[in-house]
Amino acid sequence: MIITGQYKKSIIKMATNKLSIKRIIIILFLLSSVFIALIYYIGPSKIISQLKELNILYFMIALAIGFIIYLIKAYRLSILSSIFCKKTLGFKEAFSINSIGILLGTSTPARLGELYKIKMISKSSHSTLAQSTACWLNERLPDVLILIVAAIFLSFFSAKISYVSFALKIFSLLFLLCIILGFLFIFTARKLVKKGFSFASKQVNKTNKLKLLGKILKLLRLLYESIYSIRNNFFGYSKILIISVIIWSLEVLLLRSLLAGFGMSLSFFVIFGIMGISIIIAIISSLPLGLGVADLSYIGLYVLYGIPSDAATAAIFLYRVIQLILIFGIGTAVIAHKAAKKL
Repeated sequence: MIITGQYKKSIIKMATNKLSIKRIIIILFLLSSVFIALIYYIGPSKIISQLKELNILYFMIALAIGFIIYLIKAYRLSILSSIFCKKTLGFKEAFSINSIGILLGTSTPARLGELYKIKMISKSSHSTLAQSTACWLNERLPDVLILIVAAIFLSFFSAKISYVSFALKIFSLLFLLCIILGFLFIFTARKLVKKGFSFASKQVNKTNKLKLLGKILKLLRLLYESIYSIRNNFFGYSKILIISVIIWSLEVLLLRSLLAGFGMSLSFFVIFGIMGISIIIAIISSLPLGLGVADLSYIGLYVLYGIPSDAATAAIFLYRVIQLILIFGIGTAVIAHKAAKKL
């Protein structure tokens, strides 16, 4: 797909209108704060002693894997736009939107900044808000499902955390059960749901005192239509699910590579489970990058599986370094590039 001059100007406007230089500086300040807090949390002496023993080749491999993940995520967004949007996003468009979306998401509590990604998708693909929301939501759903499966796998099949995982088992199973029942209801009770929305809307429209409730109903209907659209594109969505599995498998290989840099090793499925638990905890915490909360989870579970605490903290520190390099490096580079093109 050839990106026309009109599209380039549209993307530049989106990237620079809301993300002024002042806001970029604020984001970079957040980066510095996160970085300093992380160093203080882990302990400089531990990091320095372990980094001296690091095999730099494994760090470079991990960094390369991280960049490949970025490329595959852009490809996934392009495919999603072909399913849910009026116009398919080109790879360059998808890469730009994805990079800026991740940058904003990780810089804000509860990833609220990533909601701006919906607006970018809508404008670039000439789609309605409902269509771009469907695109974004169906990008997030496979990730959530994969992480829940990972958490359940480790909590149920690992004896090493069985004594602390009862609550995690219950939470994971209930959450997965709610998702399954929710999907079944959405796919099989469309007429009932539409009647319910119609009745609620009529009641809300009778009075001006329920404007907020009306907005909530519109949002819920938007989310419902987004999820229901999966039924009409099951084959395409299966492809998205496969790509998402590849993305998270590469994330596991990235973590394994960092451990290998310190001469340590854990099985693929153990790291898969540790990653799932840690990221779910980070999501619940609603902190930018899950700072501190996710780190404690990663390090604690690594140590539980026999990784020395010094090596565990150093490996997670480097994992954070790679995340910050990719998220803030690529994100700000994309914004700066589009700002320069505008001049």
